[in-house]
Amino acid sequence: MFALYYDKNEQGLYRGIMAKADSHEVALSSIEKGEETLALLFVNHEAYSSYCKDFKAYKEWEKKRNVMRYAGTVAHGQGYDAKNMMHTIRLMEVARDLLLKGELILKRPNREALLEIKSGRWTYDELCRKVEVIQCEIDELYFESSFPKSVDTTYLEKSLLQIRESLYQ
Repeated sequence: MFALYYDKNEQGLYRGIMAKADSHEVALSSIEKGEETLALLFVNHEAYSSYCKDFKAYKEWEKKRNVMRYAGTVAHGQGYDAKNMMHTIRLMEVARDLLLKGELILKRPNREALLEIKSGRWTYDELCRKVEVIQCEIDELYFESSFPKSVDTTYLEKSLLQIRESLYQ
């Protein structure tokens, strides 16, 4: 918590609120005895720093994003990354089918519906409702499934190493 003061006579007594233009630190100034406090300023350094990092990351992403893909997002006007949403739905359906049928079905029977999503013909709310329905189905199927409830990480690591060795020899 910091007290704020105003230099009414513009004598350059106080240094402002920020130490420097690109700083995250509060500027501190010596205050004459008897000066009137204008206001109190609460500074949450941790939250502000986190916000700045997130904002910087967003600006970096913005510079490096796929311009054509972003143009498609803007063109369909739905306000979401349609390609990402199509893949999200597709992968959730694959997971549901794996639990339901016990097999990995990569070639999707609903190709046209997925392409509609990719082209932005679904609203964001429609997609959210679809995701909720599929997630509920996955949750129920997982609870009822005979799949192990834990993962044998040693086996998986060994398998991954074997795959990498065969790919990169």
